Amino acid sequence: METYNVNEMGAQNAVMNNLSTIITLSKLCKKVAFVKGNRAISKKNLSQKIASIKENGQLMPVIVVEGKAASDEGLVLVDCVTNVEIARNEVANYIVIIEGQHRYTAISMLQQEDIAKGTNYAPADIMVMYALNPKGKSVKKLISELNRTSIIWDGKDYVTGAALCNPTNELLEFAKELVDLKSIKAGDKLPNSGYPISSISKYLTFGSLLDKDKLAKCMDEGTECLPSANIPRAKKILETARKVGFKDNYLSHKYFIDWIIDECNVKGFEEVILLVEGLTYPVVEEIIKIKGDNSTAEIRKVVTKYYDNKEAA
Repeated sequence: METYNVNEMGAQNAVMNNLSTIITLSKLCKKVAFVKGNRAISKKNLSQKIASIKENGQLMPVIVVEGKAASDEGLVLVDCVTNVEIARNEVANYIVIIEGQHRYTAISMLQQEDIAKGTNYAPADIMVMYALNPKGKSVKKLISELNRTSIIWDGKDYVTGAALCNPTNELLEFAKELVDLKSIKAGDKLPNSGYPISSISKYLTFGSLLDKDKLAKCMDEGTECLPSANIPRAKKILETARKVGFKDNYLSHKYFIDWIIDECNVKGFEEVILLVEGLTYPVVEEIIKIKGDNSTAEIRKVVTKYYDNKEAA
């Protein structure tokens, strides 16, 4: 791999003629975009990048593609400075970072720190490289592979990846909303790292039909491989549960939805919703304490006792 010092007029031609070229960002004369919905910036990862760049400089280039190429595949782009969605007639003025968001953000922050404090931590410019694509894969496929091989994905990353590659799919949009419900301060009653795929699948399909394999496949091949899902039903369950006092840090676990599914095997869905709607907060507090392999039976016992006592009164 070679690094070239190209003048401004020939920068893009040099890059396109030799895809292994590493070039400074300023030479490309383009704005920078992120793919909307790509991996969220992690404070931990960002801190590590900042510390590394302070000590060692930029060791790897940021991987980019042309904004028009990404937009032509239906990806939604946002300006990395303003976070505003970029209009289709403006995408040609951008390059898109498909690997290296933390690296780019860390350097940008250090550049601002240098200006404010008179320090000299940041590189004078950001080194970028157009993605090598020897087999002519789609931009969506490149994003999937670069992210999966640079940082091991957990289940929730597959939801994020699938949603960014299929930005108009209602199932993936809803799944990403649940993945993104992460605790940001003590006491907010949100899950530490969002809803896991296993729970999202149960809310949407009443089973384990939505998994990593299907999410990975739909990133490159489209949404036809996704399972059938009842999104209004999932939203109704969560809406009703939250209304009576259940919090997302509890609902993100399997216990509540496993009980709902089991009840729906013997009762109609609307009847089960009425059961939940009628719960008082003391009963909710009692249910929240129930965990373990026998949770479904234990929740049923609490709910049955509550309604029996209510009828007796």
